[in-house]
Amino acid sequence: MILAPIERITEREVLALEHQYGSLTAPVIISGAAADWPAMRTLQLGEIRTALGAVKVPVRDTDDEFQFFFDPKVQEFERRRMLTLAEYVDAIENVDRRSGRPPYLGNIAFLTDPAVSKKLGSLTEYCRFPHFDLERCTLEYRLWIGGRGQRSTIHNDCYHNFNAQIVGRKRFIAFAPDQHSALHPIFFHRGMWVSPVDPNNPDFVRYPQFRDARGVQGELGPGDILYLPRFWWHCAEAITTSVNINQWVYSRGAVQWWHEQPEARPFISFKEILEQQRRKFYALSKELQPLYKDDLLKLTSELMRLDEQR
Repeated sequence: MILAPIERITEREVLALEHQYGSLTAPVIISGAAADWPAMRTLQLGEIRTALGAVKVPVRDTDDEFQFFFDPKVQEFERRRMLTLAEYVDAIENVDRRSGRPPYLGNIAFLTDPAVSKKLGSLTEYCRFPHFDLERCTLEYRLWIGGRGQRSTIHNDCYHNFNAQIVGRKRFIAFAPDQHSALHPIFFHRGMWVSPVDPNNPDFVRYPQFRDARGVQGELGPGDILYLPRFWWHCAEAITTSVNINQWVYSRGAVQWWHEQPEARPFISFKEILEQQRRKFYALSKELQPLYKDDLLKLTSELMRLDEQR
């Protein structure tokens, strides 16, 4: 794996970036673009504990995404438990690796998740993401709070991503869409592909093509914003306890998912995806299978059509 630095631009260049938005093809870090946000004061850990500590939030039982994504009990993907924000902040600030990784508060849709929207929905008032004139787009916001060492798998999203670092430092690694084969990715669902390769400790016997992967890396500090174009593979690791807010920009159009992209089709075996999804379906309990049957039938039709078009 060879990694080059992610390009950095300054806050003064944001206006110029707006005019280039449609032609940007690689990640950039906008240095200090969020430094003056009210969120830089209101979302410090002490402020969260004081002002929002009683708010109950849904957390994953572990911040280990390799376990989260690749555990055989995949049907429990969305199962979470509730903690107050004060309890959660205490847990991640006192990580004891001997007793396992802490729970994880990530990917919280604070505007639309009914568990938290009444208490956290005003967070957008404290953020001023760069405004980009993109036709036919939809915006969505997420809150991420993680302990030191929390990391994600390498994955691919179907939307542009602006990730603002509020507290702490976080390292990102990203790979261009054409690195698909080198990452040995797995179709997880329509909106996401996930790589089983651990970039910190790659297994070149199981994943030999990762040796030739080419990507970029960069570190976000407080006030920095990372821009990731859609379909760029990426992963993140919290160097310290971190708080992030991100904005997803969905570009609506006829071609929405990665497996529909013309440039992706040479890498993809649609029959293998379908076989994998069927195995996943039949691994579900008899009680759960009827709930997912229609989705499997729809995906079967979609993949067969794409395979015929190739």
